[in-house]
Amino acid sequence: MESQQRQRSRSGAMHGARRVYSAKPPRTPGEETNSSTTVDDGAVWVRSTQRQLELLASRHSIDPDMRTIIEFAISWAPFGGASPGDLLVNFGVDRGRFMALVQEGLRTRRADRQQQRLLKRQLAVALTSAWRDVGGSIGEIR
Repeated sequence: MESQQRQRSRSGAMHGARRVYSAKPPRTPGEETNSSTTVDDGAVWVRSTQRQLELLASRHSIDPDMRTIIEFAISWAPFGGASPGDLLVNFGVDRGRFMALVQEGLRTRRADRQQQRLLKRQLAVALTSAWRDVGGSIGEIR
């Protein structure tokens, strides 16, 4: 069974790169969660989203300078975003400016095809949602 799942995920690699997994809705306080499951969900979301970003970059739809910012946003999304100190040290900006840079990096271009536009919009929504939820909407680790 496990090998069948791995084989399916390998064969669907390009299709998986086209899907966007949006941030999960925040859990209500007191709702029980299995921490290993939520960590796995966060890791799967990060890998999937990074593949989507790679796809956009391979088609020259993402500016190389902005790619670093978007990768950082994806990496920290399961935790509700990076701390103000991390943002200051890595990019010299506060949280609001950082999110504006993420949105700028994911802005659609005239040359973007419909699929690229859709991926960018979905990624922007997912990242904005995840970074807005300070408690962590994807991985539940704090």
